[in-house]
Amino acid sequence: MLLISGTEQRVQWIRKSDGSGRSPVTSAMPFLPVLSVVLLAALENHPAAGLENWSQFASNFLMAMLWAIPLFAAHYWLSKSIRPASLIIWILAFVAYPLTAIFFAEIHSPLAARHWLTAAIFSALMALPGLGRQSGLITFMRRLPITLDAAAIALLAVWTIAATMLFGSTPDAVNNQPLKIWFDVQRLHSHPLVFLSYGLQFSAIALLLYGLYWTSRYVLVRQILRTEGWMAMALASFVFCLVYSPLACTLILKLPVNPNHWSVLPSENHNPFDAINYGFTAILWATIMPVILASERLLAERSDALERQERVRSELHVLQQQINPHFLFNSLNTLYALCLKDSPASAQLTLKLSELLQYTVYQGGNDFVRLDDEVAYLRNYIDMQLLRFGSRCRVALNIPEDMGHFRIPPLLLIMLVENAFKHGVEPQDVTSEIAITLSIDNECLHFSCVNAPLPPQPPAQSSGLGLQNMLRRLDLTMDGHFKFSSAPRGNAWHAELQLDSEPC
Repeated sequence: MLLISGTEQRVQWIRKSDGSGRSPVTSAMPFLPVLSVVLLAALENHPAAGLENWSQFASNFLMAMLWAIPLFAAHYWLSKSIRPASLIIWILAFVAYPLTAIFFAEIHSPLAARHWLTAAIFSALMALPGLGRQSGLITFMRRLPITLDAAAIALLAVWTIAATMLFGSTPDAVNNQPLKIWFDVQRLHSHPLVFLSYGLQFSAIALLLYGLYWTSRYVLVRQILRTEGWMAMALASFVFCLVYSPLACTLILKLPVNPNHWSVLPSENHNPFDAINYGFTAILWATIMPVILASERLLAERSDALERQERVRSELHVLQQQINPHFLFNSLNTLYALCLKDSPASAQLTLKLSELLQYTVYQGGNDFVRLDDEVAYLRNYIDMQLLRFGSRCRVALNIPEDMGHFRIPPLLLIMLVENAFKHGVEPQDVTSEIAITLSIDNECLHFSCVNAPLPPQPPAQSSGLGLQNMLRRLDLTMDGHFKFSSAPRGNAWHAELQLDSEPC
């Protein structure tokens, strides 16, 4: 008996995916928004109160946890079910309760106003639909074209803007170190040329920093590491840092932001060959290189996955192209036999064949088709075969009328029916019977094709090209979630197929 089954694997997979196997880490996720704020408040209050040991920190943390119990309960309830009642409780816990604790409570709360507000924001992001769930903000962010290059440019842009505002907000910033005012809107508005000057200079510095990143990624990693190996990349990186550090520092010293007695270089002097500058370059390189290597590894894995997917798609296409000639040869043989008999049924058969070929050409190349379309194709094929064999064959169909809301891979069920006619009806002169049954139970499709009687020498159906292609396609498209058997039972041959049908 030929038995190829993915049912046991599917049951194991479902058991691993249900809620009973959640780990303690995943079970604690609903409490994470409030817990993170409680921990932040405890860490902020610990040094502020002059505390130093762990027991005092634990006491402070437990006190903050007690104050946050209503927040934990309200957030957990909201994350489980977003209903009017849960929304009202959430508002009472995250709005009314903090206001009462801040303004009216006699006992001092370890949670400040900023902690209440942060907890409310985190809770909303995690619990409310359209923000923290897959259908909302996270899905939108995943669709954004975020790359490592874009992230590096964004970070350098933020640094450039922050440095420009810092220097532009202080009169004669280069001679008034250290700077204290972070953002002075009035001065920036009244001195736009100063702001522009600092912006251009810090943009030039950011461009040099980006040059370090770009060379590390596209030269040291993508060219030298991939072709020459780790040792060559390490030596090339060492030489690059030795050359690039003084060169970049020399270019930076040309900017007006460097007075005679000070510079924006890490060494704060005008010596581009200072050891501090080399150390800063080495630290910067050592910081960005692991990020670059991790990103390149992820890109390589993604490329391999896409390549494997394309190979699977190409293999499926080849299998489908093998199916079409197999069906066409059988159909043409049927039409040829009728033409030799000069039968009027040949015209009707030609029309049926045209409809079958149209479905094969236009639907056979799809990954999935509607189940009712596949059933209509099956009925046309059976009608065509009955025109050929006439009274030599009787077919009993037990198929529901409306199955359009499910879909399956195309040209799948026809293989079993073709084999029933080819190996069960065609070799015999006696009347043959074929019983075809199709049903769906809990989105699981059950299809059986039984032909009787058995020919004098039953063929090994599992060795046919059609069945081999069908099983290979099922392996590729259903990921092992199917069960197929083909074997004689008594005086009949039973072919049965079970697989998961997907709703349209």
